[in-house]
Amino acid sequence: MKEEIPLFGLYGEDQRRSDPGPVHIEAIRDRSMAHGWHIKPHRHSQLLQILHVEQGLLNARFDEHVFGTEDNCSFLIPPSVVHEFTFSPRSQGDVISISLDQLTTQSRIDCTHLQQLSFSHCRWHEEDNLKRRLRHLLDDLRAEINQDTQSDSLCLLINLLINTITRQSNKSEAFNQDASLVKRFEQLIERDFMSHRKINEFADELGVSYPTLNRTCLKQLGIAPKEILNNKLLQEAKRKLMYTTQTIDQISYSLGFKDPAYFNRFFKKLTLNTPGEYRQQTAY
Repeated sequence: MKEEIPLFGLYGEDQRRSDPGPVHIEAIRDRSMAHGWHIKPHRHSQLLQILHVEQGLLNARFDEHVFGTEDNCSFLIPPSVVHEFTFSPRSQGDVISISLDQLTTQSRIDCTHLQQLSFSHCRWHEEDNLKRRLRHLLDDLRAEINQDTQSDSLCLLINLLINTITRQSNKSEAFNQDASLVKRFEQLIERDFMSHRKINEFADELGVSYPTLNRTCLKQLGIAPKEILNNKLLQEAKRKLMYTTQTIDQISYSLGFKDPAYFNRFFKKLTLNTPGEYRQQTAY
């Protein structure tokens, strides 16, 4: 029979004895080093936590969400989410623990929305303005906690901190969706490049509009979908010209061109050489 997942206030401390106050912040290494750099699976009933990692996360699990080695990232961990971490001794970053009961009770600012937050994750880029904003907010939060300030100020800072992470998470999600779309398009190209399908047919199969596919490819790769398709056809044509003894007409038909003359025009437009000239230039 599996042991019950521990329910802690702060990790390793009995929930009844652990009173971190409305907001508690500590360095990742301060607690994880004492536990051999491995924080075992556990959960909190009324603590909302933010794990901000500068470096040194080896792996992490949040319910069904699993992550490998990561640097420059943040995690928003709602109450009752089972989580587990392994860090390296070089780890840097912070864990912010927010007691929702205390913050809601002691602050005159409405904090009830913090009870409805979902798990989220984001990656940061050093040049990003949001990353610089996050660092300033963490510095301000440490200063407010050290001054034993009013919960109103803490609540405002926590809201700003969560909004910053959420904005970056939304940006990361949009980036991941764009990258996924381009990857799926490239997979279709790999499968069907010799069929000479129109780009809008690929877009239909991907479930997006032609403008969306065009805009996403330009954003992710700097080239339009038609150019990606042409580059694949050109790559295969060059391989056949270099490494096979097929005639140019045979290569033309094998790549799905109905007219060898059109293949010649296609090849010369992209390389400034005819297929025959290219073959001569690359002959061993």
